Amino acid sequence: MKKIILFILKIGIAVGILVWLIRRSGLDFQSAVAVPLLYPALAAACVFIQLVLTIIRWHFLLRCIGIRLPFREIFSLGMQGQFFSLFIPAGSVGGDLIKAGILAKRSPGGEKFNGVFSILVDRLCGLTALMLFTLLGCAVFFPVILEFPEELRIGIYTAMVICTGVLCAVAAVFFHDILYRFAFMKKILSLLDRFSGGAFTRAAEAIAHYRKNWKVLLGWITATTFVFFPFLAAALWFLGIGVCGRRLEVSLCLLASNLSQTAAAVPLTNG
Repeated sequence: MKKIILFILKIGIAVGILVWLIRRSGLDFQSAVAVPLLYPALAAACVFIQLVLTIIRWHFLLRCIGIRLPFREIFSLGMQGQFFSLFIPAGSVGGDLIKAGILAKRSPGGEKFNGVFSILVDRLCGLTALMLFTLLGCAVFFPVILEFPEELRIGIYTAMVICTGVLCAVAAVFFHDILYRFAFMKKILSLLDRFSGGAFTRAAEAIAHYRKNWKVLLGWITATTFVFFPFLAAALWFLGIGVCGRRLEVSLCLLASNLSQTAAAVPLTNG
């Protein structure tokens, strides 16, 4: 019941934000041109390409820890996860849980935990890239942001602070061994490991595998930042042409795309 209420709340907030933005923008949908099929098709192609690229990224992250499944199985798992992310109340977390459950059944006995943990690492790669993409976009187009209404600027500034905090948190995850140098943190982490039945230690060992392949991680984070997310901005640009009948400013498409993705990462918003 809580998940359903949270899902309805997320939809309500998203609809409320859209209504507010539409009223502030003064758009007149009655005067909008008929949408040619070409532009929605191009937008859908951009989104699909971005989705396939994320599945390829996960495929290589699995290979980093020695799990080599046929790509068709990885592709099937990725598409199933995406489907459940869209159509069940738990959202992206629910899709990941479904994907993790299926992957655990298909992975060899000793690799089940590492296989499931790869989903979290894949999420962290995407999250890191999203935060970087948002911060870079806000920095490059900061003069554009200054022209926005004050309440919208405050929201963007808040998002920038959150992005910085998330990047620090991700860095702490991958360099957690530094925390062991502090006695009180060592005790806390030991307690966490005891209560989790050793899951914390296994997670640390899995992270160590990825740290050995840091070039692969860095490469995929870079690709996600400068290739994957721009595809979503391109999809928005094509939709803008189809609906508005004119080319939207690239800066606005990039800002709208990365800020909406950042908002979608917040539990109470749908982006």
